[in-house]
Amino acid sequence: MSPPPITELPPEMLGEIAIRTSLADLIHLSRTCKSLHRFLFAHNSRYIWKAKLASIEGLPACPADLSEYAYADLVSLSTSCQGCDASGCATVDWDLRVRLCQKCLSAVITTFDEARPPFRLRVRLGVAKFPSVKIRDLVRVRSPIPHGCAFVTKELDAIRAELKTMDVRTKAVFIKQRKAMMVEVRLHADQCRAWVASEVHAKIRSKRIPLIREKLISLGWGNELEIYYCFDDHPPCRRTGRTYSCALGSHSA
Repeated sequence: MSPPPITELPPEMLGEIAIRTSLADLIHLSRTCKSLHRFLFAHNSRYIWKAKLASIEGLPACPADLSEYAYADLVSLSTSCQGCDASGCATVDWDLRVRLCQKCLSAVITTFDEARPPFRLRVRLGVAKFPSVKIRDLVRVRSPIPHGCAFVTKELDAIRAELKTMDVRTKAVFIKQRKAMMVEVRLHADQCRAWVASEVHAKIRSKRIPLIREKLISLGWGNELEIYYCFDDHPPCRRTGRTYSCALGSHSA
C-alpha cells in the first residue's frame, strides 16, 4: 500500500515534517499547492515559522511589523524574485525589505533627492506644514543610489491615505510615531546586513578550513594538527579575504 499524499497527513504530522525541513525548502513547499499554502499560512502554524527563524544562529529578531513568513522568505537567502519569480535574484534590499529583480524593483519604487524632496510630494502627503519632516521619517527609504534615494510607492500612498484623514495635531503624533518606527527599521536593516555578511564569511571559512588541513598534511604537519585542538579558530583560518595559500604562507616558508 502506497503512503498517503502529504496533503492528507494529520496537521500534527505535517507540522513535524515542516519543522524538520530547511527554511528554503519550506518556502518552496508553501507554494506547491493551495492546501499546503493554507496550512502553512494558518494562524495555528505560526509556531513553525517562529521555530525555523529561532533556529538560525545570529539572526535578528523578526520585526513586529513583518509576519514570520515574510521575514522567513527574506532570510531564506532564496535567489528568486518576489515579484516575477525569476531566478538569479540573490540580493535582499534590507532597507525596503524586498528581494526583487531590477525590472520589478523599478516598477514599484520612486526615486528622489532626499536633500531636496519635491514640494509637490510634501503637499500630496499633507506634511507641508511640517518642514522638518523627511520622507525617511514616514516610510522605508533605501540609501542614496545614482538616481537618488528610493521608496516603495505603494507604501507612501498608504501613508498618504492615513494622513489625509488626520487633523494637524493627530498628524504630529502620527509623524512622531513613524519617526521612531523608521529608526528601528533602519537599525534592523543594518543588523540584517551584518548577519548576511557573517553568513557569507562562515561559508567561505567552512570551505577554507578543509583545504588548509589538506595542505598542511601534505607539508608534513599532520601530527601537529592532531595536537593543535583549536586549529579552526587560528586567525589565518578565520580570514575570509585571502586565499588559503596566503594564509599558509608562514607555514610553508
